[in-house]
Amino acid sequence: MKQRIYGIDLLKVMACIGVVSLHTVNGSLGMVNRIVTLVCSLSIPVFFMCSGYVAFLKENISYKYVAKKIIKILAVCFFWEMIHAIAYFLYYHEMRNFIESFFMDFLQKGLFFHFWFFGALIILYLLLPILRKMEQKTPRVYIGLLAFLGGVCICIDEISIAVGQQMSLSVIQTFRLWQWLFYYMLGGFIVTHSGKISVWFCKYRDMYVVMALFVLVAWQWIVGTHCFGGIMVEGFYGSLPVIMATLCAFLYLYQAKLNDAMIPAIKMATSCIMGVYIVHPFILAAMVHFIPAFGTNGILNLIYCMITVFVSSIIVWMIGRIPVVSKLIKI
Repeated sequence: MKQRIYGIDLLKVMACIGVVSLHTVNGSLGMVNRIVTLVCSLSIPVFFMCSGYVAFLKENISYKYVAKKIIKILAVCFFWEMIHAIAYFLYYHEMRNFIESFFMDFLQKGLFFHFWFFGALIILYLLLPILRKMEQKTPRVYIGLLAFLGGVCICIDEISIAVGQQMSLSVIQTFRLWQWLFYYMLGGFIVTHSGKISVWFCKYRDMYVVMALFVLVAWQWIVGTHCFGGIMVEGFYGSLPVIMATLCAFLYLYQAKLNDAMIPAIKMATSCIMGVYIVHPFILAAMVHFIPAFGTNGILNLIYCMITVFVSSIIVWMIGRIPVVSKLIKI
């Protein structure tokens, strides 16, 4: 049995906080807020890299395994839709079509719009057995496909700059598979080639990370402002600076030597990741409704982000203590 890699867990925790930050921090409220949103643009790519890395740790991946994973995702998403439909009926005395909304969630159009991530993950799971066999039996084809997808990401980004419009935004996030598949496969690539990669990365890793983050922030700030008339971080996921910064952040943390005292906290935080991702939009919406200033003041906006993470984590932790109900936050 493979030893648990707590560096991957730490990456997931940080990526989860980053996603909440993207949904709460308003980059127009000051320089600090803007830098926070630009750095957090790594969060979704890191999530897909971690998913790919963990998936490729398995030597043999069958469609039976894939089916179990997909069924679990669908069940969790369905029950959250059903719970909301019941609450909606009790409050408004009106039954909403939660079956239709359940399917729309995966297309970024339902109540749980952020479930697009699970829709994309389902597609990647369906491709996983093929990708794993490709990596094992024809590694050159795998590397070629990985390089091709990376090239597609960068080309789309460069064309977007040329035409002054972020082209990837015209496709709903669920189907931006050239990006998600690239990061997913990149995570799988690191499983096999971690030794070689570590040789050139570890010696100057601090410098690489600092440089990558600086370029990441500067690139999105300058290009977003001067080419697109505004900064929409999700439109940069396929850009070279985001790719390089994501790779550097991943390599920096996934093999990090963590203090034993940190492990229990990381374990607890990891168990809350999916739950926080699921419930945080409702927490942030409620907070802004009752305290509108959270969305208008730079410092309060950052505090709003931290409170959202904290409250979401507490709620998810409480749900996790209930044996049957805890399944609603585990995928």
